Amino acid sequence: MKNMLRTLLVFPWQALSWLRGAIANLLLLGILVILFVGSLDDDKKATLSGNTILYVEPGPAIVEQRNYADPLARLMQPDNEQPADTVLHEMTSAIRWAQHDDNIKGMVIKTNWLAASDLSKLDSITGAITEFKTSGKPVIAIGDNFSQGQYYLASVADKIYLNPMGSLQLYGFGAYQTYLKDLLDNLAVTVHVFRAGQFKSFVEPFIRNDMSPEARENLAQWMDEQWAYYRSAIEQRRKLEPGSIDIFINRQDQLLAENGNNAAALAMRYGLVDAIASRTDAEKIVDALTGSGKAETINTNAYYRHVLTRQEAGKLLDNAPRIAVIQASGQIMDGYQPAGNAGAETLIDLIRSAREDENVAAIVLRIDSPGGSAFASELIREELAAAQADGKPVVASMGGVAASGGYWIASSANEIWASPTTITGSIGVFGVIPTLENTLGKYGIHSDGYSTTALADAMQLDRPMNPLAARVLQQGVEFTYQEFLRLVAAGRKRSPETIDRIAQGRVWTGAHAKTLGLVDHLGELDAAIAAAASLAKVEKYEPDYYEPELGTWETLLKDFGTESMLPRSTAKILYAISQLPAMQSLASLQLLNDPNHVYVQCWECRAGIQ
Repeated sequence: MKNMLRTLLVFPWQALSWLRGAIANLLLLGILVILFVGSLDDDKKATLSGNTILYVEPGPAIVEQRNYADPLARLMQPDNEQPADTVLHEMTSAIRWAQHDDNIKGMVIKTNWLAASDLSKLDSITGAITEFKTSGKPVIAIGDNFSQGQYYLASVADKIYLNPMGSLQLYGFGAYQTYLKDLLDNLAVTVHVFRAGQFKSFVEPFIRNDMSPEARENLAQWMDEQWAYYRSAIEQRRKLEPGSIDIFINRQDQLLAENGNNAAALAMRYGLVDAIASRTDAEKIVDALTGSGKAETINTNAYYRHVLTRQEAGKLLDNAPRIAVIQASGQIMDGYQPAGNAGAETLIDLIRSAREDENVAAIVLRIDSPGGSAFASELIREELAAAQADGKPVVASMGGVAASGGYWIASSANEIWASPTTITGSIGVFGVIPTLENTLGKYGIHSDGYSTTALADAMQLDRPMNPLAARVLQQGVEFTYQEFLRLVAAGRKRSPETIDRIAQGRVWTGAHAKTLGLVDHLGELDAAIAAAASLAKVEKYEPDYYEPELGTWETLLKDFGTESMLPRSTAKILYAISQLPAMQSLASLQLLNDPNHVYVQCWECRAGIQ
């Protein structure tokens, strides 16, 4: 009887377990089938006819490195219908290949999905499009509306078409931070700050309610340079008088009134767009580009895969010299990190793999990072130095931002390349530790105990900051700053005192940094790769983009993400909360994982233009 009862109780759980495993296996099989069918569909779409138009249609963000979709992020997204982010080098490569492809008859720039990007990445794409135009093939831009970033990309076209209900949203550049001192005071959180560098402003939101004069001075200096660059590029491309963009913005209400409050009509009359075109009109305009009826279209993602496959099949030598391109994108952190953050161990493995590969002639470190852990930054730099010691040149190529820790890992490179609009420098160090003794005390929670030494309670966050620990941490920050100066001075062949005068946490544009000697050359990634090949004394070479290996599940997430299991309204609320400035400021503390609590990071370097 007992055995029968046990069987009756156990069997349902065994059945459920079997059913759960079967469903999981069927789900995995279904995903694999979708992957296979999707690949067949991609191949079909990539078949080119003789009247094909290339669509340059970036996703919400332009990134240096493809990231797989984080399930939690996907869960909270308010809309899953938008395309994936665009990988910069894939888009620029596709554009350059299309220039010489007789099947590609023209190009359409469509920017509706692009949410934000830095000027450096946009310059890389507009530079490739400018080269494409030398082929004589037409380039047009079509938009429902144009934000500042979208318009910068569209402005390189021969003709720009705007929807009759659309507008051109030019506002100028601005950077604003949420300051939390009063909030933290109300919560009775004590924030202990340690820093070296007069202009190192990352910690200010936790100890002030406004921007310090030093931070404002530095922010105004480099942001004015970026705005002048943006404004000048637009005015030259559209053949406008100098100062026209500022007038358009500062007198926009008056100009709108003069044009019946019609934003599209104002943009056309002012010379910012060439014509007004509805979506139906736009389709006819695209068809007319081929001169032979309805146009076939292909986007840069599909075209890149198509041509890359064709090139791989046509390679003559598998052991041709290669230039390893390794991406350091996002927050610099300790340990292994997924794409989107620059994990020290992840990058070390990639650098070591390139260092030990006999077919790799040189290494290009492509940096798009505001910094992070000082310890992780030094580990990465050490591995690059080891590659140099083995005779392999290292070239640092800076993307939109390579500041603080991003500059640290570049400091020993044989050459440093940057875009004119790269944000770099921020050579300074900080540490920040919050303690909760007052917060807990408000609710009757207290801490007490026994220590064998004066430092044993140093990291007890429920107790006041140990004065000895505070002095030791400040000394650690000072040492790290001096080490930062020493590394930069050695790499730049200057004295530490000279570097100190242009350091102190200041932020510079790439063009300004070159005049200061912090950067060797101005140019995009292709130029840095060519420079690395020249240093390695190789004439024919293949760039080889090194990527960390992904697990099976990560690969599936990368391609498809996950569907939200929450009601859409709930997902939207969670997403909106997560985007509040205060929540993002507090969330940034979770990324600070340096074992010594010492960081080299730049807060104002992280946002793109919208």
